[in-house]
Amino acid sequence: MITIQLIGILFTIFILYLTYLQFKKGTLSGVMFSFWAVLWIGLLLVSIFPSVVNGFLAGLGINRALDLFVIVAIFLILGISFYNYTQVRKLHLKIEKLVRHEALKSIEEKNQQ
Repeated sequence: MITIQLIGILFTIFILYLTYLQFKKGTLSGVMFSFWAVLWIGLLLVSIFPSVVNGFLAGLGINRALDLFVIVAIFLILGISFYNYTQVRKLHLKIEKLVRHEALKSIEEKNQQ
């Protein structure tokens, strides 16, 4: 086994464990835990059996495995960025609604006095 494979395997096991801990703490929902677990297990399998990727490369018309990983990483980063943007936007709208509600409540209390 090549050193980079061993590093990949150890990293994946460690990050899968951290993901599990976040799930147990309640930081991750079941759906998000499943998404990340599948991603990490996929990375683990590719680290253990790197030759499996070569079969996919020929069908996709990609010359090197690194090119495939870069393309997939870019798509994942874009997807996660969009998800983060939508979550932050929802949070922003909730905060705005709460601030408006509290401001109106404060004005009503002042008018009653």
